[in-house]
Amino acid sequence: MSATQSLNATAAAIRVLAERHGVAYTRTDRDVLAGHITRLAGDKSNSKPGGGSAIGAAISE
Repeated sequence: MSATQSLNATAAAIRVLAERHGVAYTRTDRDVLAGHITRLAGDKSNSKPGGGSAIGAAISE
């Protein structure tokens, strides 16, 4: 299993748990601001939606 497949499987599990427990993500103005600050700082490791984390992957889908 590749790292991407593992991340996707983990993200899917997080989505199932969130749905089961009634947890939802709502993007806020602070999330937008944080994204701009990260981009302007030149932080390439965190520039894709969700930051490349399993939770981020679950949020972005």
